[in-house]
Amino acid sequence: EVDFSQVLAAVREHQPELDVSKILRAIDDSRDSRDFSRSIREVRQALDELKESKLDVDLSPVLQEVQQMRSQVDAGTSLVVKTMREGKIAVDDSAVMNAIGAISIEVDGVPAARRAQASSAASAAPTTREVPLRLAQAGQAPTQAVGHLPVPCLK
Repeated sequence: EVDFSQVLAAVREHQPELDVSKILRAIDDSRDSRDFSRSIREVRQALDELKESKLDVDLSPVLQEVQQMRSQVDAGTSLVVKTMREGKIAVDDSAVMNAIGAISIEVDGVPAARRAQASSAASAAPTTREVPLRLAQAGQAPTQAVGHLPVPCLK
């Protein structure tokens, strides 16, 4: 058998002693400063308080404004429906007739402006006409009703 006791003693003599107490103290200090359980507990408590509390928000001004807008829309819609039920819409075609009269195009050798003026004067129709809107009541298709609309022609 070989005796290694002298070798072990020599190794122990040349082995430096490490002081790890400072390292252990630093680890303990960092554990205290990072106590997550306390932080998590505080966050959960704040969340629970938020869940339990009821937010008291007064939405009555918003509701009042929505109702006011609704009544304005209803009033405008009822006016449109009333006008449609009466079946008449006033159309002022004087601007169109003036524009046609200002055009100087010749058709069949006669200036179109003179033809439009002659046609307009011959018909003696007022510039503001009422166009009946009785398509649904008379059961006419839109294409049939268009034939009844007074439209100036260049003849």
